[in-house]
Amino acid sequence: MRGSGAVFANSRSTSSRLVKLMVPSLLAASVFLAGLPAPAEAALISTSVTISATRRGFEGRVRAVRSECTDNRAVAVYKVRPGPNRLIGRVRADHRQWSLRVRVRRGMYYARVHRKPIPPDACKPGRSKTIHFP
Repeated sequence: MRGSGAVFANSRSTSSRLVKLMVPSLLAASVFLAGLPAPAEAALISTSVTISATRRGFEGRVRAVRSECTDNRAVAVYKVRPGPNRLIGRVRADHRQWSLRVRVRRGMYYARVHRKPIPPDACKPGRSKTIHFP
């Protein structure tokens, strides 16, 4: 029995020695890591979309500072109604301009573009003003 007690005592002193060595090392590492700058956040690029209506359909523009946020950007046109708004159609902007050829009926409409990732940044979503078509 005495021999086994010595083993436990020896292992306990080894583990306490290890803890005494690890604590200062961990503290030094945490101080070092706290001084490093945070990773850069992705820039969110503001995007706007316009809409106008004629009897032949809808048209508008997508505007942003960077062309990656405007070219080939998906635009969706919605009709406002009680409950969920109705999707009228989708189209892609070509050189910042878009047009959707559909028969336009009375009502209120708006256009929307969703968020678009362009690594390492992203283009914000956008929504046009709501227009009334007589």
